[in-house]
Amino acid sequence: MVTNGGGVWLSGDGEMVSVILAQSVITARHGGFMVTIKWLMKEIDGLCLRFDMGGFRFSKGFLERVGVVKGSVLGDGRLTSAWYDVWSNIGRITEFVTIRSIFQAGLKNMDSVHDIIDNGVWKWPQSWYIDFPILQQLQVPPLSNSKDVILWKDIDGGVKEFTVSLAWNTLRPRATKVPWYRVVWFEHCIPRHAFLLWLLMGENLKTQDKLKDWERNASLSNSFVCALCKSQIDSHDHLFYNCVFSSQLCLMVSTLLEWPSWNNSWRDIRDSLVPYTSRRIVRVVVTKLAYAAMTYFIWQERNNRFFKGKSRTVNQVFEVIYSTVRMKILSLKFKDSSHLRVMKDTWKIP
Repeated sequence: MVTNGGGVWLSGDGEMVSVILAQSVITARHGGFMVTIKWLMKEIDGLCLRFDMGGFRFSKGFLERVGVVKGSVLGDGRLTSAWYDVWSNIGRITEFVTIRSIFQAGLKNMDSVHDIIDNGVWKWPQSWYIDFPILQQLQVPPLSNSKDVILWKDIDGGVKEFTVSLAWNTLRPRATKVPWYRVVWFEHCIPRHAFLLWLLMGENLKTQDKLKDWERNASLSNSFVCALCKSQIDSHDHLFYNCVFSSQLCLMVSTLLEWPSWNNSWRDIRDSLVPYTSRRIVRVVVTKLAYAAMTYFIWQERNNRFFKGKSRTVNQVFEVIYSTVRMKILSLKFKDSSHLRVMKDTWKIP
């Protein structure tokens, strides 16, 4: 998930989900097969299913901390956990009935409310009323043919019918909104370009100035040099765009865009775009696409030279940027304007 705080977030129960997923990934890595998105999503789905009907027992403190499910309005009782959901006036049954007692009574951990009622009578043993006197207050609810309705307590404390968007808004992490998020993430962005640009914004690319601290062999560490210009060790500031190669490319792109405020600093370029990011005019959209594409293909060229021994000239990389952005523009629709006509001439759009 992408947040306007400039982050990507994948989470659930911070103490439990993260540990289980990490264990799964480590097991997969050691098992010798590649961890794919499809496999990971399957693992997450399975994990969520185990949470859904009580495969894991949430603590009351955790449930209160994140807001989570406020309760259920019973219909046929099939979607509501008998033990873990709040569907009665006495709260969750597992707050006073132990898991051991549930199994000893021949009931199941994953039983729904529908499963523990038989012809209007509870299926649990009569001894429970002595062991757990609070159950005497619990009347058998009338069930209907309609589906149960899950209630959710939102971030403001209001109780509403559960939706995925409501749950996400309640559980998502919150941080200070960064002013540049619309430079990176916008409706027409190219996802792989946007992701790489997001990494640049956080200075999280694995550049040589970061990697050299992990290199224990001093002779290898001293051999680090920018693959594009061969003049010094590469870093975020050098690659974007103080390197001779990337600065030439930046000049060519900015000239094409007629955006003269660009210089050799990725921060300055970003900041020059921020005031315009809320405007959905064609020039701003195309400029953001070109900025992200330029960043992406500079990093790609750097990696191709390091790992594949292949290199392209500045003009060749510029042509790749031009053709990629042009293909994206062809898929977009804008209202006719003087800006649109100029853009069509610049990018040779019919």
